[in-house]
Amino acid sequence: MATGTVDQIAERQFGWMRHSREFQESRPLYLAMLRELAKGKPVAVERLVEVTGRPVEQVTRALGDLGVEWDGDGRLVGAGLSLRPTPHRMVVNGRILWAWCAFDTLLFPPLLEVSARVESPCRATGQPVSVDLTSQGVRRVDPAAAVVSMLPPRELSDVRQQVCIYGHYFHAAEAAADWHARHPDGEVLPVAETSQVARRMARLFAGPPQHPQA
Repeated sequence: MATGTVDQIAERQFGWMRHSREFQESRPLYLAMLRELAKGKPVAVERLVEVTGRPVEQVTRALGDLGVEWDGDGRLVGAGLSLRPTPHRMVVNGRILWAWCAFDTLLFPPLLEVSARVESPCRATGQPVSVDLTSQGVRRVDPAAAVVSMLPPRELSDVRQQVCIYGHYFHAAEAAADWHARHPDGEVLPVAETSQVARRMARLFAGPPQHPQA
């Protein structure tokens, strides 16, 4: 169901980020959020102010724009990577974490330079899908024919509702046929190829700053 090479799919899905001022401005804060959440504990806003060097008002405003998850004490508990259970379970450095969508489980290891074990049910059948991967790519997929669905993001506001709810694992391409028929602008790719797309997106996050035109 792939519609082009990995490079073409990555460009179609995420090329817009190079030209988005909003993305460029949010990138350092988002990376800081992920690194802190990966430690497995809620993150105080003050900690993000400390690690980013940004004013508290700027950090608070940006967090509101990103649609993050909070606990009852006003601490960050989810921003793509989450401390709250979702269908997409990750084990990272012995810690149990979760992700908002299937694609995120393949994005965070290269972005954070860690290895992970991913477990997620097939969206269509509930059959377990598991993936072992490092920051360099996928080591094992079970079942081997598993695929990932995704829709291209258009903006950073409320990514969970606009994009993440469409990102699933399926145990095989045929199990994703109904999803793809409903979302013809989406992609359904084997796990290893999706991981390659995710690593290209990770480079957009971690690479040198871009300066979009006003």
